[in-house]
Amino acid sequence: MRKRALFLFGIVVMGTAIFTQTVYAQEQAGGSAGRKSNAVTLDVMPLFKGAIASDSSEGVDSSYINVLALGYERNLGARYSFGVSGDLWFGEFSKDVEFTYFALAAHGRLYLLEDFSKLFIDAGLGFNSVKSDDDGAELTGLIVSLKLGWKHYFTPGFFVEPSIAYVQSKSGSSTRVAPIGWQPGLILGIAF
Repeated sequence: MRKRALFLFGIVVMGTAIFTQTVYAQEQAGGSAGRKSNAVTLDVMPLFKGAIASDSSEGVDSSYINVLALGYERNLGARYSFGVSGDLWFGEFSKDVEFTYFALAAHGRLYLLEDFSKLFIDAGLGFNSVKSDDDGAELTGLIVSLKLGWKHYFTPGFFVEPSIAYVQSKSGSSTRVAPIGWQPGLILGIAF
């Protein structure tokens, strides 16, 4: 499964580089005044998940605190960008089992429309680490993601990105906090 994910990630990166060369050359010849090429983002979906999980009515005393879900995106061409994202969560499953989750990933993004907005496909590759006080369990491994989303600008500098992603990661007993499988996303960003 890991080989397939890496192969798909390579195909997406190579394909986007080939398809964006012509558009980027046309953009450089014609100029692109007013277009912002950097963005800083905050994924608010983990904050919502943490609030919901912390207020569980199942009798399980658990709390999740997400202190970091930040990202950076840099425009590399008319339809292609590169970025990094990092997540840091900590909390407890019950009164005596604490955990820490950390992830860092690089992302390549292809915008399917010419104006560097709207519909995009994003492929990510990185690592994650989950550490739990439950018998000293620790899990570190590769994380691969594929995301489909929509970027909507409210002002020239502020945007929102609702998305859906499939995330594949090393699994184990501590993965109840790791984002594995289908994951919704809601990213707020500032372009500059």
